Amino acid sequence: MIKVVTFEREYGCGAADIARKLSDSLGFKLWDQALTDEIARRMDCSSQAVEEREERRDPFSHRLFKFHAREFRRESERPAARDGGRRSYPGTPEAARIASG
Repeated sequence: MIKVVTFEREYGCGAADIARKLSDSLGFKLWDQALTDEIARRMDCSSQAVEEREERRDPFSHRLFKFHAREFRRESERPAARDGGRRSYPGTPEAARIASG
């Protein structure tokens, strides 16, 4: 059986350090740079050429969507103070009714 741990990450979030520490503590091989080097070897190109194609910042529209999804989730998890314990979502008619008192 092959055991694998993967990380979904955003550029600049520090996941490489977390992955290294986790792989050390679990005794797993870390494939981060090794995988890039192996792909470059098989494609007969430089590791830098592979890196340029794998580390891309998400498009603005995707980052905006993720931001709003996080805010929506955060808002929906907050206890509702004025709606009898029901959760109201920002931007809905119920939320506007509750806000207007």
